[in-house]
Amino acid sequence: GVAVIMTDNESRKKVQAQLELGHIAATSKLLSCLPEVMNTEVSQRVVTNMEGATQWLMSTFLYCCLKHNSGIEEASLAVNNICREAIKRLAEIGLVRKVHQESIEALAGCHVMNQHLLSFEAMRAITSLPSNANQCQILRSLSSLEDLHSPVRKNEKKELREIHKTDVVKYKLPGQLSKFTVKDASQKAFILLQCIIGQHVFKNEGLRKEMSAVTNSATMILQAAQEYSVKASKYGNVARQCFLLQRSLTLCLWSADSGVLNQIEGVGATCTKLLRFHGIVSFQNVL
Repeated sequence: GVAVIMTDNESRKKVQAQLELGHIAATSKLLSCLPEVMNTEVSQRVVTNMEGATQWLMSTFLYCCLKHNSGIEEASLAVNNICREAIKRLAEIGLVRKVHQESIEALAGCHVMNQHLLSFEAMRAITSLPSNANQCQILRSLSSLEDLHSPVRKNEKKELREIHKTDVVKYKLPGQLSKFTVKDASQKAFILLQCIIGQHVFKNEGLRKEMSAVTNSATMILQAAQEYSVKASKYGNVARQCFLLQRSLTLCLWSADSGVLNQIEGVGATCTKLLRFHGIVSFQNVL
């Protein structure tokens, strides 16, 4: 076979030297994302039963690595256990179910996860939403996902803390506002999502760039949550709240009276705030 290694120019000499010395051992990364990959195979009916799941996994590089490290017999046993654990995790959040003992049936959530290319973590968050979830709960759930996370840098903390005190951030994090400080990536994501809707422009260039990535990830997950709520959980309220939140992220508005006049060229957040103070909140009020 042929192996292709893609790297940058700076690392090229180092990689070539390691190859010449034989110090690079190829390893499989499949195990870390097996629930997502297995879900895809079940959704596309490549895997329809436990025997088929085991046979499929035995055709992967992961099995080759297991066989090389522990022998055929132990590798085969490990593959069987790995398959059952992956299917069990999918079944626990209602994506698949076992029928007729060893047969595996894909449910609506299985197809939703596959079509939207969601991580298992994101899909688990969607399936965990209660029927009476509000936008704050959905925002908290989104913010907990690694897909929306980025490191909390020291030079960002002050600006995040200050904006958290203002009306731009509609839903506050626990604790006293005067003593609050951003400690982890989930808190940062929670604030960034609301700053996107509130049309806030950060001075920090890194925060401005991260807002775009956060918007894209959140929008994709919200679209999947709407579809799951309609096709699987039948939670109409969740579908509605996710739709409203997605619309807010797209339009950068909480509602029709929360800054719609910002869409007029030359009208900024300060001007909009003054207009709102005088009861001018919509195009109808202007005309």
